[in-house]
Amino acid sequence: MATRSKYRECPKNQAVGIGGHAVDGCREFLPSGLDGSIDALKCAACTCHRNFHRRENDDDSAAAPRLFFHHHHHVALLAASPPQLPQHPSPPEEGR
Repeated sequence: MATRSKYRECPKNQAVGIGGHAVDGCREFLPSGLDGSIDALKCAACTCHRNFHRRENDDDSAAAPRLFFHHHHHVALLAASPPQLPQHPSPPEEGR
């Protein structure tokens, strides 16, 4: 028996380009075209590719929910930290 998959909510970060985090609220993948067409892989609700949506197999329905980690978020956080500047000694105070 083949396992049938359903594609649920879309966790794609729509604000990654500006360093933020925002999802569009799409709750389930809705194909834009007929099965077998290229448009069948694009969501009619949010226009994301099907791979952005959380995949749920029929046999996964009783299993615990899975956590999703996006590695590019960690890289963006590391890249956003400012570089350390060299410490310069303070100039001597005058008038003492």
